[in-house]
Amino acid sequence: MFFSRVFPALAVMSFCDSLVFFAPAAIMVRTRCGISVSDFFVLQAVLSLGVFALEVPCGFLTDRIGYKKSIVLSQVIFLATRFMLFLGGSFAFFVAEAVLEALSASLASGTEDAYLYSACSGNEDEFVKRGAVLGNFGEAAFIASTLLFAPMNHFFALDGLLLATIFSSFVAFFTSLFIPDERKFTRALESESKPRLSLSAAFKQIPKFPCFAIFAFSSVMAVAGIAVNFLYILKIQSIGLDEEWMSALILGYTALNMLTPLALSLSKRLGKRNVVCVFLAAASVLSFSISFCSSIYALAPMLLLPLSLSVVSAVFSGIVNRFVDSVGMQKNRAAVLSVFNQGSNALQVVFLFAASSFDKSSSVNLFALLSATLLLCALFVKMKGKN
Repeated sequence: MFFSRVFPALAVMSFCDSLVFFAPAAIMVRTRCGISVSDFFVLQAVLSLGVFALEVPCGFLTDRIGYKKSIVLSQVIFLATRFMLFLGGSFAFFVAEAVLEALSASLASGTEDAYLYSACSGNEDEFVKRGAVLGNFGEAAFIASTLLFAPMNHFFALDGLLLATIFSSFVAFFTSLFIPDERKFTRALESESKPRLSLSAAFKQIPKFPCFAIFAFSSVMAVAGIAVNFLYILKIQSIGLDEEWMSALILGYTALNMLTPLALSLSKRLGKRNVVCVFLAAASVLSFSISFCSSIYALAPMLLLPLSLSVVSAVFSGIVNRFVDSVGMQKNRAAVLSVFNQGSNALQVVFLFAASSFDKSSSVNLFALLSATLLLCALFVKMKGKN
């Protein structure tokens, strides 16, 4: 079942959802309609606030209507937002688009992982491996759409880029209609699950310390992701390189991220705890190097840091799903995963509102702080974690 219908469909969806041909000109999609750059960041903050507000309610909805229906609904809404970007409009129109995009992201967040975990029959190693491979389809699509941006923009302009993205989103939506209903492979997983509970009742039955540890670790990984997505450009500026280097850097570390499945194969020999410790420590060293290297050589650790974080995130996702099983919350899986994501959602909102105050020197201090935090996480996992 998994190879014949589930995995190919999820691979197509991952690839097509990541084909965003207009991504390098995302600001221009709004500014062509009279939206200022400052308004653009406000819209991004609205998007993050929307995810923060909607993710937990959407998790409860998903647990009730099912993973497949939630995925299809997310794809429908996401396709609608692509049409809205093509049509353009006032600031209020783009606010509405941001809210709908937040709703789509909230419906998909946790749900796709929960669906894949169920399709893997709760096999954590299989889930982590398949998730990493699916991630590679998304990485490949991102590289392809980025490389195609210049020639497509030259021949078809911004409208052509948007139409191509709409088509790829439609293919993803159409494919989602054919993924099997998860009930075909969740019955065994949920046979030992407790009855579906309210949020407060569910978390009263879950040990507090593991919940706090997962929530805190999720937040740390969010900070690390923010550093890569938003602070790399500041670092490039601080070492005197042209901003155009950023495109090459993004393509470089995206290509390296495709080595994640290979790196994960180490977990079979070393154990999950040791793999997490090793790659957290590596990420700490790389962050430290980025912080204090003031020459072009800083690009080397900047290329490698996202790969280290990708490996840790993949293993962590499997651990969290196994924890949900261990406390009998299978029927509340989407809601529990959504709650664990709230730390990262909140941090993204705070960062976007604080972004205007960042300067080139901020990257040095923040990467140094990230390095220390990642090292503490590695030590904590080594002392408290279990394989």
